[in-house]
Amino acid sequence: MWKGWPQSQLPDSRAAAETVFDRLTPDEQATASLCAEAFCRLRALRGKPAHMLPYLRLKQFRELDGAPPFDKDGDFIITPDRPEWSAWLADLKKRRDLTPAAVERAVSLRKFLRKTRWPEHIQQQGGPA
Repeated sequence: MWKGWPQSQLPDSRAAAETVFDRLTPDEQATASLCAEAFCRLRALRGKPAHMLPYLRLKQFRELDGAPPFDKDGDFIITPDRPEWSAWLADLKKRRDLTPAAVERAVSLRKFLRKTRWPEHIQQQGGPA
């Protein structure tokens, strides 16, 4: 993971990264390693740095584990076959700034483009149950 990370976004000390990495469970270590490339690519598409230590400390890899693809702007592409679809549909229907027609238009396109994989209220609860 260290070798594939953008050089400018690595911590000053490899030992610091190893310490944080070692605090993860074996499953989290595997997920962090598998999702590292996607995380770096997603952050680059969004014009944001992909700092390694926050990625590990905040377990930012969780949002990318089994995640839908993302587009050229770094938005997740949520389609009806995805588990995120029903959560986003319910979230959009509750929003006061969208008309029912706007929600139906999004449904007819069969995709939602979102910056986060899950709606905010689900993310705050630690992800889907």
